[in-house]
Amino acid sequence: MKKTWKANRPSWEHGHKTVAIPGDALQLPDLVVPDGFALVVRALPGNTGNIYLGKSKAKAESATDQLTFSKGNGPTLEVSNANLVWVYAAVDGEGVDYWVEQ
Repeated sequence: MKKTWKANRPSWEHGHKTVAIPGDALQLPDLVVPDGFALVVRALPGNTGNIYLGKSKAKAESATDQLTFSKGNGPTLEVSNANLVWVYAAVDGEGVDYWVEQ
């Protein structure tokens, strides 16, 4: 079902998620994405390796089920909560920025 985009909201929430142990996918925090809005995820600009996303820990760690992004790039995801996204990094200390209008 396609979302109908809403007018700008008065504020937005954002954060960073970095992976301490390469190969160990981590879940983004509990952050509600209001109806009609999307979660933006971007690989940190200083990353040296790729970032991989999945809709579960297993999918983020799977070579066939993950979404792959290089530094500075990433998707806009129409999800209801940021915690539906898992982040895997090939290099320790690397990760993503994420944000959503509130």
